[in-house]
Amino acid sequence: MTIIAVIILLLTFTICIKLSKRLLGSMFAPLGVVAVVWCSSLLLFFLGFVEYPPMRAYTWWVLLLSLLAFFVGTGTAGLAHTRHSRGIALGHSARVWESHVRMNQERVRRIIVVFSIIATCAVLLQWASIISEFGGIRAVFIAGNRFRYAFLIRELDFPLTSYIWPCALAVAPLAGLYLACGLVKDKVMYLPILPIVGWTLGIMGRQGILFGLLLYTNGFLLGRLLVAKKPVTRKILATSLVIASLVAAVWGWILDLRVADVGPYMLGQPSPLVERARDVLPRAVYNSILTNYIYLTDPLARLNDSVQFFEPTESSLGLLTFASLGRLLAKIGLVNPSFAQDYLQELSLIHPNLDQPSTVLRELYSDFGLVGMLGFLWFLGIISAHLFLKLFHQPSFGLLLTVVFLFLFLEYSLFYSIFVETAIGIAFPVAIFTGLLLDRPRPVSKRVMNFALPTPARIKAKSFSDSRNTDFVDEAG
Repeated sequence: MTIIAVIILLLTFTICIKLSKRLLGSMFAPLGVVAVVWCSSLLLFFLGFVEYPPMRAYTWWVLLLSLLAFFVGTGTAGLAHTRHSRGIALGHSARVWESHVRMNQERVRRIIVVFSIIATCAVLLQWASIISEFGGIRAVFIAGNRFRYAFLIRELDFPLTSYIWPCALAVAPLAGLYLACGLVKDKVMYLPILPIVGWTLGIMGRQGILFGLLLYTNGFLLGRLLVAKKPVTRKILATSLVIASLVAAVWGWILDLRVADVGPYMLGQPSPLVERARDVLPRAVYNSILTNYIYLTDPLARLNDSVQFFEPTESSLGLLTFASLGRLLAKIGLVNPSFAQDYLQELSLIHPNLDQPSTVLRELYSDFGLVGMLGFLWFLGIISAHLFLKLFHQPSFGLLLTVVFLFLFLEYSLFYSIFVETAIGIAFPVAIFTGLLLDRPRPVSKRVMNFALPTPARIKAKSFSDSRNTDFVDEAG
């Protein structure tokens, strides 16, 4: 049964990649991204290195219908575009995009520097508070689990700086675009990485590093496509594998610090093969491999318990999917904070382990019901594919950053809605505002405006000169 499931999954993946290249012009398109993320997780799930409880038939139907709704949406948008607008930006479109980026190079550079400095200041304030509380950096890493627990129960809180450091996430795609256009000698493109890693280590977290890495990568790969360069070369692939390995190692190390006393938490039990590997591999390596495997497969297992026959009320629509927006509105008095808290408490009675990732389908199903969830995913497929195709024919930083965050939503759909996180709830509007500022035309200097206006005598002389040349005819009339 497992072999048949793996074969079907590989065939589905191949078909999706072919359709992504045919309809959207690239593998790195909404359809291709969702196929890679979900097929990879399902493949690992079927390998059975952790023995999870079997998934119910209804859960499989919800999962398959959800993916089908998104695929139909992307296919609808791809077919709606003409053959001319489907292809990757080649020739004139690529030159226009590259010229657009280079014309705004200095403005992009200044924004990356300013936002990175602001985020770094927030991280320094965070670490100053941590050191004063725990007595030193070394103490933080020694007592990683106690430190993480103090952060989760709000004994250790960073009320102001937590709203400032996402500035680094907002400009991470611009840094990736900066690199994609060949501006590799400038160290500015690495600046957003420092506050992102610093803040994430400061809360013993892992999501911030992955958010920053994906935003940076999305900006880079989209930039390569926009300027008609080969998206993935051997050098880029090798560098990506090294970075992915380092991120996986850091994740395993952070989780090892956080669960030093209790071990990694999982819904199922390790298979006999994995148990035998425990005696062969070093403890740190074993925990790193196991925890990353669990991280990629556990949400699917939890979907079994999360998908319930839950009918959302009128006031609950979108409250879980866009939780960060609700929290921000509550802070400025536009939403009643107690109402949102009551809804989440009610939801926790239906969904066990609400704090554990269980795919974006849990939030959508709980907020909109089955029909609403399928409609949401269908529309998401249409809008993401449409904006992706539009990007190749309309040079716009605002549009580029919108597509980057849509890609992040799709990439993170395996875990949960990214708009649950306050950092993304802040970084997304800041990025869009930054893109709109960059799209504004630069003011023309007075020296450029001070040119000699054509006089009637000059116009007459030019007309006489043009009338003598009969070799060329203005067909536009």
